[in-house]
Amino acid sequence: MPKVSILIPSYNHEKYIMECIQSVLDQSFQDFEIIITDDGSVDNTVAKIKKFKDNRIKLFCFEKNRGASAAVNNCIENSCGEYIAIMNSDDIFVGDKIEKQVNFLEKDTSIGAVLSYISAIDEEGNDILETQIFNYKHFDRENQNKYKWLKLFFSGENALAQPSTLIRRSCYSTIGFYDERFAQIPDWDFWIRFCMNYDLHVIPERLVKYRIRDNNQNISADRPDKRIRISWETSQVLRNFLNINDINEFKKIFPNCYEQPINTKFIPYCIAKMALSEDRGVAYNHFAVDILYEIFKDKKLSLEIEKFYNFSFSDLIDISGERDLFFINERNELNDIIRSKNRLIKEKEKNILFMKSSVFWRARNIYIEIKNVKFLKLFKLINTALLIIRRDGTIVFLKRLNNFIKGLFVSAQTGNRVIIEEKYQDRWNNNEPLVSIIIPCYNYGKFVIEAIESAVSQTFQSIEIIVINDGSTDKDTIDVLNNLNYPKVRVVHQENQGLAQTRNNGALLSKGKYICFLDADDMMMPTYIEKALIILEADGNLGCAYSWLQCFGDNESIWRTQDFDSFVIRNSNIASSHSVIRKSAWDKVFELNNCGFLTKYNGYFEDWVFWIDMIRTGLGGRVIKECLIRYRIHKNSLSATHKPGFSKKLSELKTDRRDFFENNKLADELQEKIYNQIKILNPFENIIEAEFIKSNKSILFIVPWLTCGGVESVLLEKIKGLKFNGFQITIITTEESDNDWEWKFLEVTPFIYHLPNYLDRSDYNKFIFSFINGRNITEVCGVHSSFFYQIAGDMVRRFPKINISDVLHNDSKLGYYESAVKYDKYIKTHIVISNRIKKVIENCGVKREKIKVVYNGIDTFDRFNPRECVKEKTKMNVLFLGRFSPEKRPLDFLKVAKEFANDKDIQFFMGGDGILKKEIDLFIKRNRLKNVKLLGFVKPESTLINSDILVMTSEVEGFPMAALEAMSMKNVVISTNVGEIDKIVLNNKNGFVISEVGGIKAIKEKISYFQNNRNALREMQDSARIHVLENYDVKYMTKGYLEIFSNKK
Repeated sequence: MPKVSILIPSYNHEKYIMECIQSVLDQSFQDFEIIITDDGSVDNTVAKIKKFKDNRIKLFCFEKNRGASAAVNNCIENSCGEYIAIMNSDDIFVGDKIEKQVNFLEKDTSIGAVLSYISAIDEEGNDILETQIFNYKHFDRENQNKYKWLKLFFSGENALAQPSTLIRRSCYSTIGFYDERFAQIPDWDFWIRFCMNYDLHVIPERLVKYRIRDNNQNISADRPDKRIRISWETSQVLRNFLNINDINEFKKIFPNCYEQPINTKFIPYCIAKMALSEDRGVAYNHFAVDILYEIFKDKKLSLEIEKFYNFSFSDLIDISGERDLFFINERNELNDIIRSKNRLIKEKEKNILFMKSSVFWRARNIYIEIKNVKFLKLFKLINTALLIIRRDGTIVFLKRLNNFIKGLFVSAQTGNRVIIEEKYQDRWNNNEPLVSIIIPCYNYGKFVIEAIESAVSQTFQSIEIIVINDGSTDKDTIDVLNNLNYPKVRVVHQENQGLAQTRNNGALLSKGKYICFLDADDMMMPTYIEKALIILEADGNLGCAYSWLQCFGDNESIWRTQDFDSFVIRNSNIASSHSVIRKSAWDKVFELNNCGFLTKYNGYFEDWVFWIDMIRTGLGGRVIKECLIRYRIHKNSLSATHKPGFSKKLSELKTDRRDFFENNKLADELQEKIYNQIKILNPFENIIEAEFIKSNKSILFIVPWLTCGGVESVLLEKIKGLKFNGFQITIITTEESDNDWEWKFLEVTPFIYHLPNYLDRSDYNKFIFSFINGRNITEVCGVHSSFFYQIAGDMVRRFPKINISDVLHNDSKLGYYESAVKYDKYIKTHIVISNRIKKVIENCGVKREKIKVVYNGIDTFDRFNPRECVKEKTKMNVLFLGRFSPEKRPLDFLKVAKEFANDKDIQFFMGGDGILKKEIDLFIKRNRLKNVKLLGFVKPESTLINSDILVMTSEVEGFPMAALEAMSMKNVVISTNVGEIDKIVLNNKNGFVISEVGGIKAIKEKISYFQNNRNALREMQDSARIHVLENYDVKYMTKGYLEIFSNKK
């Protein structure tokens, strides 16, 4: 009898089955049998299996497909080994996998099963190193007892790699086989049943190669049908937890359960309530409500539950009305949104028709026809457009064209907001705070200090902070509040009145033009109040402004709030209780209800009602699309929709506000009112001379955006060094963008302002000038920003003592050196990254003494440090890293890869994205390039650590960061000779420089050289790292900028 039975359920894996079986036959442990059940394959899988003549292989075939679980169960029934291993028919066992696992189970008889970590491979068997493609490290878990595994399983997570399993046969006798009802999660179901009886162990070694198929062909791949099926299966699998019949066992699995069972008969109730609190979607809600309905069939048991847990049949009725398992409310909400959007479309169509019928429009068309005769000017216009497209991409060009067209039709409409009045506002009394921040606190002494400090640290300092102790009973909280010693903070004590009334009391005590409520366990980012004021002070018809919320604690999601909409808000709250509210808006709501926040909705949705009533007064609310509030989520905390009685309160609200919820004509009228704009012509009147946090060494950088790119990488390292040396850093962006790298910069400075999020473009310069005036800005530096050059002259005239500089990264006509030359008289220092750029602008008339050369630098110690990395010995990995744009010539890289299409020792990778992505996909498909893998956006350091050669095919470069990063990570660079590449790559010493752009043959020759001379490759890789360490470490760049910014007079 064999010691081990290795089970392989197979289905349509003709391409992989032989490699799979061979990996078993090659095991160092040889006392095994292989049991294969083919699940009705329609390809040549069975024929491939029959090619093996080893008598240890037993093959069983189903006539038609019955599912993986049925195939596995058939294998178990026909096996006889003491231990059972299960593997997928497209996976591979590492050579000593079985031996190591058998040895472990032989030594420790208390363990029922042993598993391992896994690695990932693609269809061709190449290692998948990027966890963005498949997160194989999800299964890298520390060992723990069965109770902790069960707690993890209950949260919906399966962190065990089924193909790595070796299990004792005796375990199946106790817990049964795999449930054939489940197509998606039979292993999750099995491991829950297993851990109810046995412990397991995970060997922290990668003993299985798990294959990831293209186009989502794995059973575990994410597809719509899979998501639906998993939801149904989950609601059934969770029923395994109902088999817990011991209170002590329950407490070991769920030690922190809010409602502990006092008797075994209450265990199902406690499990159902936990499933509700998990809030993991429809499946958990379906399971929980089903169980509660089953429990309440027993009248005696339901009465006991009401007695001990204060949960009655009426609470069950509430829950069943609140848990919208069939998305009825969501469909209604979407219908309201569609109606709202259709209405806006109709309004815009009317505006367009009106505009086209105007005299101005007809006159302009005649003018354009005349202009079209002048072909030379038209050619110049087209040429300019093409230059922008090549430099910045089609999307950026279209955005600029859109802004240009908007500029031709200046009307009294801003976006969807119609200007109904323009006026100047009065200056606020400087002796009073402009903003009152109100912090209600009830028994939150351990958090309130963080909340207060976040308020005290606001950049805008014309504030008062009112902390209201709402009758706290916790001694530590009372002591904390009695010993507060912060500027601008006062503490008010009162008997407990609840959150809604406490906020109302704070509003009545406030002195500011604006009020802001901050919960005692939350925090605001330093720029929150200031950014809200930028919006509110510019539009007199806005009642409030608020930001997105970043949750933290027991949940790390983002709540993306929305602008006020009289239709959308009918279905759910779309604004934050942390809003900055105009005090006069508060007064208008107060006049409606003789109250601010209605106390009868306290703890449910008092803030939602407040926003509805603000809309009823005709005032709008606008969102700042940035996460400026940190919103704490407590463990086991329930949202309002989970609280008993929620449905009753909601019904009461809809009765009280029936006209608002049901009258579409009224909603239309209110929508028009809240989108009106009262444009304030002096929006910074109360901000310009207000008190701000200031520094004696403060630098303002003006940039287009904060996105993934070489210029942004340099800027990030630059500001890190400057901040370390005592400078306060502020960044202003001026162009529409997702700013997907903002998070990187926020780790260095909180002072980041995306002007498109708060202002019309016509107000940008006013804001920047008021900002400079109020912050003691000593340096203004523009980095590839056309807007910076446009306002440079005004800056010099207004602030003659400020030092103004720019940074130039290349000398291409697609760059900004022409703007630097054009506006040279306003720039005190031109910072360039190479001598080549210096010569170019010097030849254009810029004085030599105004130009400073500072080479780019990178973090070689931490971020780009290969440490003890050992490069792959068998395969050579060649990488392209950058934008898929014309000037980078990524198709040249693919042409090189095509030359090695039949060479299995070289793999090509492309990291990045861009406007040529479709052409790249098409080239790969047409040429059947199986040796090329697209990685998408990647972290350079995590990709470069696994590559050997970086190929750069660009026709335009300045001082390429990609080359520095690659060399620091011990990659050899093969590059076209553009920009300053020959200063970085020393030909034949640490890489190769190709003389001509498009030199496919030359690049191929250099790669082939390294393929045949691996020792030369390793030597050059070491030389590349040393060259960067000695010349381009970030410390040298920081030193250069410090000399410029510290020595100006």
